[in-house]
Amino acid sequence: MPTGPELETLELEANGLKFVALACGKGPLALCAHGFPETAETFDRTLRHLAGMGYRAVAPHMRGYWPSASQGIRSFQVVDLADDLCALAERLSPGEPAALVTHDWGAFAAYFAAAMRPALFRHVVTVGIPPVPMVRRTPGVAWGLRHFAAFQLRGLTVRRFRADDFAYVDHIYRRWSPTWRFGPEETAKVKEAFRHEGCLESALSYYWHFARPPGAEGARRQQELAQAPIPVPITVVLGKDDAALTARSLRERPDLFPGGLEVAWIEGAGHFAHREQPDAFCAVLSRVLRR
Repeated sequence: MPTGPELETLELEANGLKFVALACGKGPLALCAHGFPETAETFDRTLRHLAGMGYRAVAPHMRGYWPSASQGIRSFQVVDLADDLCALAERLSPGEPAALVTHDWGAFAAYFAAAMRPALFRHVVTVGIPPVPMVRRTPGVAWGLRHFAAFQLRGLTVRRFRADDFAYVDHIYRRWSPTWRFGPEETAKVKEAFRHEGCLESALSYYWHFARPPGAEGARRQQELAQAPIPVPITVVLGKDDAALTARSLRERPDLFPGGLEVAWIEGAGHFAHREQPDAFCAVLSRVLRR
């Protein structure tokens, strides 16, 4: 059970949406963005650690995830998520750059946000997802990321997740982090969120709209930003037991990261390294985000 400062709940508007977020601490902003299938609660240890470092740590439930607004949202492209992060940073830290600490889809969005509005961010820490231009196209990577294709069968995917009280969430965790022996508490919050109307479909729309963007402008922006240089320092945290990525999966692209990019590998962790090995992950935060 995590210990430390009590987490408070915030309600705020940004980029035309209503967000509910968890927060603690005082100081400059550290904005945390979760991935799939997760919620803001999965950053509980991270938020408390950042607060102890002297940050105001805030983790929103991302676009479409209950209890943030999940109805009436038409687009879930990565550029939309990036716009959300930029708007949240401006809303919560006007005039002072924020640290970004992100996982999975949050990491995708962080790269785009830092490319679009670098002045808003002082450092980007991502977990589980390196920048796409660094990833080699190999059969192993394609197999590890096969869910991007499988999830396009929309009706089947929704039924699969809803079956047996969302047991497929646990299956996903075991597949992506094969050495993590987690308890039911680790997936309880996301299952609770997915029980609310529209939340599961919104979360899966991240994949659906990645493959088939609903708007031409968003598709154009996504293509441009995927190859845009990022002048903000980046630390990519990857688990050595990740089922999709190994060190051989990556190639260097210093031309795209003039602010510098470091890859930090964590032993005994897969895709959810910040949760599987929280002490090791927090040690990385302490080193790269020290004030």
